[in-house]
Parts: sequence; structure tokens; C-alpha cells
Amino acid sequence: MTAAIDRRGGRGVLVVSNLVFAAGLLLLGAAHGAVVLAAAWAVLGVAMALGLYDTAFAALTRMYGVKARGAITGILSQKGAVPNGRQSVSDKPETDIRAAGNLR
Repeated sequence: MTAAIDRRGGRGVLVVSNLVFAAGLLLLGAAHGAVVLAAAWAVLGVAMALGLYDTAFAALTRMYGVKARGAITGILSQKGAVPNGRQSVSDKPETDIRAAGNLR
């Protein structure tokens, strides 16, 4: 997967990830037995592997270069992954992420 991200960027991989998530959630909603339930969770696991942090951060880095560091730090601090990081500087997390990365 990293080769695809390196060649074309993370946007396409993130789109595929969202489509796989949608399929997994539809399957989960239609599950009436253990086999379909297990299959739905397997599909959701594939979607998570495709589209979580690595892909998103690769896409941000490719789009914004060095400026992506602030946005990545903002995303991680919102999830509590940055030690001693501030959880939010405003009531709108999306504003914090844009401000942190100076993306707009």
C-alpha cells in the first residue's frame, strides 16, 4: 500500500478506504449470523488498515510538504496521542488543525 501512496499520493487510497468502510458497515447492518458478522468485521479491518493515520499523514505530507507537520500534530493531539499536547485551543477542532498547519 505504501508504494501506491508513494506513486500517486494518499487521496486515492483514502477514497478506496472509505468505500471499503461503507461496504463493511452495510454488511454489518445486514448481518443475521456469526459468519456474516465476522466477515463484516474483517472488511472493516481492511478498511482501517487502508485509511488510518499512515495514509492520511502521507496524503497531507504530499499535499502540503513541511507545512503538514503542524496539521499532523494537531490531529494527533486531538486524539490524545501527543504527550502534554493541548487538547484544543478553541471550540472548533477543525480550526485548530488548519491553524496548526497554516493550511489556509
